[in-house]
Amino acid sequence: MAYRLTFTKAIQSVLSRTSLHGVFHLVHARSTYFEKVLWFGFITMALTGGCYTVGIFWLRYWTNPTVIALDRDYHLWNTTFPSLTVCFQKRLNERARDELIERIDPELAPRYAEFLDTLLDSDIENVGRLAEFDEFEGVNLRELLNELTDRPNAIIAMEGDLQGTLVRTLTEMGICYTFNSALTRYLSIDPYTGEEKLYQVSVFNGEASATISNCTSNANIYFHSPYEMPTIRKSLLLERGFFTFTKMDFNALAITSDPALKYLSIKQRKCRFPHESNLRFFPEYYSYGLCLLECKFYLFLKHCDCVPYFYQIADRSKYCKLTQLACVELYQSYISFLTADELREIFGACNCMKNCDDVTFTLQQYGSTFWFNDPVIKWSIRIPKIRYSRRIIYAFIDALVSTGSILEFFFGFSIITLIEVGYFSLRSLVVSCLRSKSTQTFCRRQRPKENRAKNKQVLVSKPIVEEKQIKLK
Repeated sequence: MAYRLTFTKAIQSVLSRTSLHGVFHLVHARSTYFEKVLWFGFITMALTGGCYTVGIFWLRYWTNPTVIALDRDYHLWNTTFPSLTVCFQKRLNERARDELIERIDPELAPRYAEFLDTLLDSDIENVGRLAEFDEFEGVNLRELLNELTDRPNAIIAMEGDLQGTLVRTLTEMGICYTFNSALTRYLSIDPYTGEEKLYQVSVFNGEASATISNCTSNANIYFHSPYEMPTIRKSLLLERGFFTFTKMDFNALAITSDPALKYLSIKQRKCRFPHESNLRFFPEYYSYGLCLLECKFYLFLKHCDCVPYFYQIADRSKYCKLTQLACVELYQSYISFLTADELREIFGACNCMKNCDDVTFTLQQYGSTFWFNDPVIKWSIRIPKIRYSRRIIYAFIDALVSTGSILEFFFGFSIITLIEVGYFSLRSLVVSCLRSKSTQTFCRRQRPKENRAKNKQVLVSKPIVEEKQIKLK
C-alpha cells in the first residue's frame, strides 16, 4: 500500500520540530484533549497580543516617526540672514515714459500717459483700475512696467566688507529689489542666471548686519523668509516725501532637519525638501509659500480664468487681459477680508506641506530718523541661541528590532524560527513527493511482470489444448 502524507500530518510534523514555544503540546501524542485546548488558548492570546502590539508600532512608524526637538548648541550652526524686499517710492523713469509716449498716436498720447501712470502705481490690491484702459489691450504689461520703472543705483554692504546683490524683481507690490531669497528664479523680472546661495551668519560674526545705501527715495520694506514670497502682511511702510535713516532688528526662529529624514517618505515626515516639488507652476523648486501661491493661482483661474501679470509663469497665455484685472482685484479683496479659519478651509484643499528646513523672522524693534542725506536702510539679526530640529525617533531598523523583540517576548518567534518553519514545510513536501513517485514507479514495474506471467500461462496452455483435440479426433 502506497504511503501518502496528508495535510494534517504535514502540519503536525512541522509544528513538532520547530522552536515555537507551546505548539509542541498541540501535536504531542501524550497531550490530552483538555491540554491541547488549554495550550491553544494560551498561544492564541499570546499571538493576538503580539500582533496587536506590532501593528501599533508599525502604524506609528508609518504615520509619525519624527519628533521636533530643541537644540541649544548655537556655536555649531549657522543662521540664515533675514531676507528683505524693498520697493522704492520713486519709481518713474521719466525718460523712458517720454520715449514710450512718442511711439504712439498723438491723439492717444494723453490717455496712454494716464495708462502708464496707473500701471506704475498698480499692485495686487488696486490692479482693477487697469481694466478701464481696454483700448491698449495686447501690450506686454511685464515688459512695459520693467521699462517704465526707474533703476536706482542702490548698493548693499554687509559685515566684513562683503557686497550683497539686490535682484530686480516683480512682486504683488510692483517692481522691487530683493536680497537673500531662494525664490529669485521666480521673482526676477530680468533674466537671472546667478546662484541662489543664501547669506548665513553665526555667533562668531558678532553683530551681523547689512546696509542699503545710495537710495534715490524712501522705500516700502517687506521682510520675509528666504523660502517665501514678500507679502503686505509683513511690511514696514515709510513716509513719502522724506529721506530717512531706518534701522531694524530681527529675531530668527529656525527649524532644521536631520539628513536621515530624506530616506523617509513625504507622508511620514509631513514636510518637503526643495527638490521634491509637486507644483505645476513651480516644478523646479518647492516651498510652502510657493505652494500657497499656486493654490491662489487656481482660485484666480477658477473665478477669473487667468493669472495676474505680477507672477512669473511659463504659460504666458494664462496671463490676464486688461478687462479681466477687475475680477482679480475683486477676488483679492474678498480673500483679504477672510478670517484665518476661512482661509484655512479654502487653501486646505491644496494640501501644502511645510518646509523641512525653514526660518521665520520677527521684527523685534525698529526706528526711523529724518535727515537730509540719501535714505539708508540698515537691518541686523540677533543670533538665536535655540532652534528646533526635526529628528527621527523610529527608523526602519528600530522598527525591525522592536518587531523582533515583541514577537520573541509574546511567542518566542525569531528569524531562525521562520527559517525552520519554511525548511520543515519544504522538507515534508519533498518527502511526500518522493514517496509518491516511488510508489508509482513500483506499481509500474510490477504490472509488466504480471502480464508476462499471464501471457506465459496462455502460451503454455494453448499447445496442450490443441494436442488433446488431435487425440480425440
